[in-house]
Amino acid sequence: MKSDFIKKYISSDTTFRLEETGPDIKKQNFAESKFALGNGFVGSRGIYEENPSGCQPGTFIPGIFDKSGAQVDELVNLPNPINFILAVDGEKFDIFAMKILSHRRILDMKKAAIVRETRFKDAKGRVFVYRSLRFFSMDNPHIGAMKISLKLVKGSASLTAVDSIDDSVYNSGGLMMSKKRHFNTIKADKEEASDYIAFRTNSYRHVISVADSLEVESGRNSEFLNGRIHDFELKTNQKITFTKIFCIKTSLDYDSRSLKRETMRDLNSAVEEGFEKLFKAHEKAMLQKWEDADVVIEGDEESQLAVRFCMYHLIISAGEEYGRFSIGAKTLSGEGYKGHVFWDTEIYLLPFFIHVFPGLAKQLLMLRYNTLNAARGIAASKGYKGAMYPWESTPDGQEQTPRYAKGLDGSIGQVFTQDFEHHITADVAYGISEYCRLTGDSEFMLKCGAEIIFETARFWTSRVKKKEGFYHIDSVIGPDEFHVDVDDNAFTNYMASWNLERAASLYEELKGLPGFQSIKRRIKLKDKEVVKWRSIASLIVFPRSKKYGIITQFKSYLRKKDVRIKSYDKYFLPEAPKYTELEGLEKTRFLKQADVVLLFCLFPDGFSKEEKKINYDFYMKRTLHKSSLSFSAHSLAAAEMGDMFRAFKFFWIAANLDIMDIAGNTSDGIHAANLGGVWQALVNGFAGVRVGNGILKISPRLPGNFSRLAFNFFYQSDRYEIEIFGRNVRVRVVPAKNKNSRKNKRIIEIFGKQYDLLPFKYRVISTREEREMVTARDIMKKENMVTVDEITPVARIGRVMVEKKASSVPVVDRNNNIKGIVSEVNIIEATAKDNFSSLRAGEIMNKKVVSVKVSDPLEEITKTFTKFPYRRLPVLDGSKVVGIITRRDIIADFLGGFY
Repeated sequence: MKSDFIKKYISSDTTFRLEETGPDIKKQNFAESKFALGNGFVGSRGIYEENPSGCQPGTFIPGIFDKSGAQVDELVNLPNPINFILAVDGEKFDIFAMKILSHRRILDMKKAAIVRETRFKDAKGRVFVYRSLRFFSMDNPHIGAMKISLKLVKGSASLTAVDSIDDSVYNSGGLMMSKKRHFNTIKADKEEASDYIAFRTNSYRHVISVADSLEVESGRNSEFLNGRIHDFELKTNQKITFTKIFCIKTSLDYDSRSLKRETMRDLNSAVEEGFEKLFKAHEKAMLQKWEDADVVIEGDEESQLAVRFCMYHLIISAGEEYGRFSIGAKTLSGEGYKGHVFWDTEIYLLPFFIHVFPGLAKQLLMLRYNTLNAARGIAASKGYKGAMYPWESTPDGQEQTPRYAKGLDGSIGQVFTQDFEHHITADVAYGISEYCRLTGDSEFMLKCGAEIIFETARFWTSRVKKKEGFYHIDSVIGPDEFHVDVDDNAFTNYMASWNLERAASLYEELKGLPGFQSIKRRIKLKDKEVVKWRSIASLIVFPRSKKYGIITQFKSYLRKKDVRIKSYDKYFLPEAPKYTELEGLEKTRFLKQADVVLLFCLFPDGFSKEEKKINYDFYMKRTLHKSSLSFSAHSLAAAEMGDMFRAFKFFWIAANLDIMDIAGNTSDGIHAANLGGVWQALVNGFAGVRVGNGILKISPRLPGNFSRLAFNFFYQSDRYEIEIFGRNVRVRVVPAKNKNSRKNKRIIEIFGKQYDLLPFKYRVISTREEREMVTARDIMKKENMVTVDEITPVARIGRVMVEKKASSVPVVDRNNNIKGIVSEVNIIEATAKDNFSSLRAGEIMNKKVVSVKVSDPLEEITKTFTKFPYRRLPVLDGSKVVGIITRRDIIADFLGGFY
C-alpha cells in the first residue's frame, strides 16, 4: 500500500520500523506490547484507536501504584486517552469486525510514533480510507496527541464520532485475583473547547488529572468540540480529520489543589502550538536520544531492526525529570509482574544507562536510597542487622512479592523468592558501586551510595553463619530458581563476599573526605565493624568440586540427578525430558538460567580463562534458559569464551524475544532486563568493551555475519564513539563540556596494547586478531546429499524422503544447478490428486528455494533453520547444489561447543 501520508511522517530507514500488514486477533495483545509508546513519564500500550473486542488498553505512570483488593501493590492501569470510535450508519469501524481491504500499521521507533492506514468496506459496500498518527511527546512528557482522518471514496454516509478518556479500564488481575479498578472519578468539567477529568486512586489517594481538546476539520472548515458524541455527514471524496491533544499530570509532581490549573495551562499551550509543531518538537527530542543510544550493525538487517527495537523500548522506559521510581520488569508496556522492580535494574538495565544516559542511571538508583529505611526495617523484622532489600519493590520499599503465582507449567504454586533470594541486597550495592566507578560521581557516593553499601555489608555480617572456621550462607535461592532453600549458593556467597570487601575498601577511600564523619555518626559506624567485614569476606565459602574442576553452584548440587539434554526446539534451545518436569526439575542438575556463568559477566577479571571455560562448558549443557534473563548473559559469556556460534545464537534469541514473542508472554509487557542484556551482549560481548584499572579496554569479536558495529559509550563523563569493522577499531573521544581535562589525552587498550587518544581526534587502530568464522563450506556434508531431477516420479521422491529422513529434496538439472525444491508439504498435497502415480518432480516442485550459500556464516545458517521448518537445507555454490546441512549437524555442533 503506497501512501503519501505514511511517507510524510515515517522514517525511510526500514530498520527503524516495525510493520504490521495483517492484523491477527489472536496476537492482538502481543502486538499491543510490541507497539507500545512512551516517554518515561507515561507508557501506553499499542492498541488500535477503536479499542476492538479483546484489546487490553494500558496507560501507566511510574510511581502510581495501588492495592485495594490485590495480593500486593500493583502499577495502576489508568484511564485510557487513546479511545476514539467512529461509526458509519451505526456500524463501527473496527479492525476485527468490519471488512478490511488493506491495512498497514507502522511503529516508527526513530520518531516514537505509530502511523496507520486501513481501507474499510462497510456492510453497504462503501469504501473508507482510515488514517491515524499518534505519539507521546518526548519534548513535553505530559502531552500526547493523535490525528485521525476518514475519507469516503464514493457515496454518502452519516458518521458518528465518540471521543472520551476511557475510565472503564481495569487491572487484569490474572489467575489469582479478579480484575480491579484502582481509581474513581472525582471531577469532570467541560471547558469552552476542552474536557477535563480527574481521578483518585483508592488506597494511596494519588490524583491523576487529564484534559483533552478535539479539533475537527472538513475542507476549509475547522472547529473545536467538547463532549463525547458528535455527528457528521460525508460525501464522495470528502475527508474529515480529528486532532486530539491531551495533557496528563499527577499529584506526585503537583499539589492536587493546583492540578487542574496546571493541566489546563499545558493543554492550552499545546493546542495553540498545534499538532505539527508538537510532532516536530517531539521528533527532535527523540532524535537527540538516538544520537547517544543507537547501535549500528551492518551485514545483518534483521539483527539491526531487533537491536533498535530493544534500544527504543529502553529509551521510552525512563525519563530523567521523572526519576521518582525505577523501571519495572515489564517497562511501562504491560501489567506483568505488577510493575515491580527486581534485581533486573542493577544487573541488567543499569549498564546501558550508565554508559548511554548516565543521568538516568543515577535516577534509577535513587529508588534504593529513598527506600533505605524500609530495607532497614525488613532486615530488623527478620532478625538481621543493616539493610535488606525486598525481592520485588514499589515506591514504598516494602516486600511486594506475591505469595502465589503461575509456574512454568501453568499451575498455581507458592512463591519463595521473598524468603530466600537474598542476593538482591548485594546486587543493589554492586549497581551503586559500578555507577560511581564508571561515572566518577563521587558526590552521589558520599550522599547516597556509601550508606547503602555500608548497611548492606552489615546485613551480610548478620546473615552468615560460622562453622569450622569458615562462614556459610544457608537457606537461599540463587539466580537459578529451580533449586529453592539451598546452602552456599556460589553466586550469593561471591556477591556477599564482594559486598563486604567493597564496603571495607570504600571506608578507606572515603574516611579522609569532608562529609564522611557525618555518615559515620548517622549510622553509628565503628572501625571494628570494618575490620570484621574484611575478615568475614575472606572466609565466606566459595564451593568448588575437585572431581569436576568447577565452581559448584550450591553445596548439594552435585548430589542431584544428572540428566542430559537430548533435544532442542526450533530456536535451538534445549528441552528437558518430560519425565524430569513431572518428577521435579529441582531433583536434577538442570538450571533455570545463568547462575555461576553470570558471575563471569559481572566480574570479568575475577576468574582465570581456564576456570571460565571449564565452568561455561559444564553449565551450558545443563541450562534450560527458562528465563528471559538467561540469553543475554550466556551470549556475553560465550563471546568472551570465543564460542561465537552460541554467542550469536543467544544474542539473536534475546534481540528477537519480544518482536517474535519467543517466550510466549510478551502480551504481559516487554521484558525489561532482556533489553539491557542485549546491549551488554553487543557492547561487552561482541565489541569486547570493558573498563579495568581506569582504562577503557576493547577486544572485538564480531559474529561472522556482522561486517560493522558502531555505538557510543560514556565513561567518566567522556563520550567514546567506537566503531569496529574488519580488523579495525576506530575510536574518538568527546569530553564533557564542563570537563577540566578537555585537552588531555586518554589511554585506551585494544587487545592488551595501549594507545594514546587525543580529544576530538579519530584514531583507527588495525589489529592482528583474525576473526574466526565458520561457514557452510566447513560443516556441509556431500555424502548425505540427495537430489532429484524434474522427471523423477513423485512416489520415488517420497520413498527417498522416508529413507533419508529428509524434509525436502532439491530438484536439479544434469549440471546440478538448482531448479526448485520438493518438500513434505508438496508430497502430501500431491497424494490427494487423481493423477498422483504419474506426477513428476517438475510438476509439484516449489521454485522458491530455501537454501544456504557455501560462504554463509554459521550464524546466518541457524537463522534460516529457525525461520523455516526444514530439517535439511541444500548448500549452493552459485546455483549449483554442492552439499547439504541438517538441523542435526547444527545441534551436534552446538553440543560440541567451541570451534
